[in-house]
Amino acid sequence: MVIVLFVIIPILLWLISIALLLMWDYLLKFILWNILIIAIYITINIYGKSIFWEHDEYGLAVFFRILFCISLHTLLVFIFAIYKNFKLRHHERTT
Repeated sequence: MVIVLFVIIPILLWLISIALLLMWDYLLKFILWNILIIAIYITINIYGKSIFWEHDEYGLAVFFRILFCISLHTLLVFIFAIYKNFKLRHHERTT
């Protein structure tokens, strides 16, 4: 159940974030940079050594770290999307 929440909620937040940022001119660049950042997260989690999780017999720590990083990143992007949407609407009203 927890894994489903860590998968479904970030996907929903990502879709809502995209919908909030549709008016933004730099949306494509924003998406590409975020894909690059997530690829870096995954690469570091898979190939990087960690002081805290040296022994990971089944690979579950890597799996949950990747889920956590993607979920946290998606939450931060969602917060940014709300902020940017507010700024875009405010700018639209003033012009």
